[in-house]
Amino acid sequence: MLIKFFISYCFFFFSCTNKIFDQKFTLYFEDVKYNNEVNTLASNNDFLKNYYLLGGYSIDRNNDGEFDRVHLENVLKKKIPYFNDSSLLVLDWEGIYFDKIIHYPFDHSRFKLSLKKYIDLVHFIKSIRPYLKIGVYGIPFRNYNPSIKDIDSYKKFFPLLELCDVITPSMYIPHSTTFYLDDEGDFGKGIKIGLDISEQLNIPLIPFVWNVYYPDRRDGLKNVNRTGLIFKNI
Repeated sequence: MLIKFFISYCFFFFSCTNKIFDQKFTLYFEDVKYNNEVNTLASNNDFLKNYYLLGGYSIDRNNDGEFDRVHLENVLKKKIPYFNDSSLLVLDWEGIYFDKIIHYPFDHSRFKLSLKKYIDLVHFIKSIRPYLKIGVYGIPFRNYNPSIKDIDSYKKFFPLLELCDVITPSMYIPHSTTFYLDDEGDFGKGIKIGLDISEQLNIPLIPFVWNVYYPDRRDGLKNVNRTGLIFKNI
């Protein structure tokens, strides 16, 4: 019953390294956001682990596209006080440069400048807490353009991903229409591309999933109805 509680009500993500349904997996969650019952459950189960998330304010508190090194170092040391901590840390910086690295081609000056901001951020975090396992949320990004079908479309992110210890894309369910988790659906293609990148770079894939549809302009943030999902093996 408690496991069902986790899946239904927690914001969590699971780790994948090969075929999704044929292996053991780990659920990561931020323990500071949950009560003693949930944390006790996690401490008694090896597949439940804590992770840390640094959001936009912690990274770029002025929202001007520049990360504040002094502020960020203070936040990081407070959140993760031990120098030798080897936990998972995900950087969620969805500012002005996030849009630019998604929408501009690899040879555009705006893309190059924007990607360097993320590369500098990862280097800075590693200089303060060198043993953390780091991922950048949302890269590679979720794509709904049918012309973007394979790993070649995402190679522009490789200079950043190669610095990371994990790949942490979003695998949110986009709307409440029943869909298939197969090779042809957006969800299935996203997972396959993520796994292809993971294999090529030899970096674990840890996609974010959520228990609500996001973003659903028609229905808002409604819970996923598990009976309405149809799954096929990828």
